Amino acid sequence: MKGKEKDVPFIEKKIVSGNLVEIEQYFAPHIGKQLVRSPNQSPTPEKQEELNTVHARKKLVRLINTNFSHKNKDLFATFCHQKEVTEQEAKKEIEKLIRAVRKYRREHGLPELKYILITEHQGKWHHHLILNNMPIEDLFELWEHGRTQVSILDDCYSYKDLAVYLTTDEKSSRKKNATPQEQDNAKEPRRKHAKRWSCSRNLEKPKEFPPKIISKVSCGDPKAPKGYRLLPDWVKGCDSAGNPYMAYSYVIETPRAGNNKKKRRC
Repeated sequence: MKGKEKDVPFIEKKIVSGNLVEIEQYFAPHIGKQLVRSPNQSPTPEKQEELNTVHARKKLVRLINTNFSHKNKDLFATFCHQKEVTEQEAKKEIEKLIRAVRKYRREHGLPELKYILITEHQGKWHHHLILNNMPIEDLFELWEHGRTQVSILDDCYSYKDLAVYLTTDEKSSRKKNATPQEQDNAKEPRRKHAKRWSCSRNLEKPKEFPPKIISKVSCGDPKAPKGYRLLPDWVKGCDSAGNPYMAYSYVIETPRAGNNKKKRRC
C-alpha cells in the first residue's frame, strides 16, 4: 500500500497574496503511474465559461490582495459618463484620466500609480478603478465627464466580494420581471473573448510556492497554523474519478489594540 501511494502521489499547492494563504491538495495524474485514464471529454461551453469565471475571480482576488489594502488607504473608484459615448470614446477618456493621475502623482511626490481597471456598460459607460492611495478630493477633480464615487477599500483579508462584483457578467436584476430602474442598473453581458480587466505593469504577483508532493490528502478537517485563522469556505470531496481533494485558506490573526482578544475581519 505504501508503495502504491508513492507511485500515485498527490500535490499540495500553496499561494500567498497579502494576508491570505490558500492551500490546495489534489491527485497528480501526470506523476502517477497507475492512473486509469477516462476518455477525453470536453466541457460544454456553459461549463467552460463557469470555470473561466472561477479562475478569473481567483486571479483578481490574489492580485488585489497582493497590491492593495485598507491599511494603506488604497481606493476603489467609479467614474461614470454623463453623456452617451461609444466604447472607444469611453476607453479614450479613462486612458486620459490615468495619464492625468500619473502626472499628478509625479508632481506631488507620490509613489508610482498602481491600478486595476474594468470598463463596462451599465445604463451608460463607466469605469471601476482600484488604485493606490492619493487625496480623494483631487481624484474627483481629474474626472470631468460625470458622476464619481470614491472610497477607501474595506478592511478585509480577501477582496472576494469585490472580485465577484467586478467579474459578474450579468446581474440578476436583468430578469424579465425587473423594474426599469433595476434594468438600468444591471450589467451588460461581457462580449466573448473580451478582457475582464486591465492593470498597470508594476503590480506585484502573488507568491506561488513550488508544488509539494504529498502521499495523500489529509483525512481530517483542515487546520490553520498557530497565529492564523481558518476561513469557513473550505471544501473537501472527490473529483470525477473518485480521487480526494481539499482546498482551504487561512489568514493572519491581528490582535485588537488595547485588547487581548483577536480581531476578526472579513
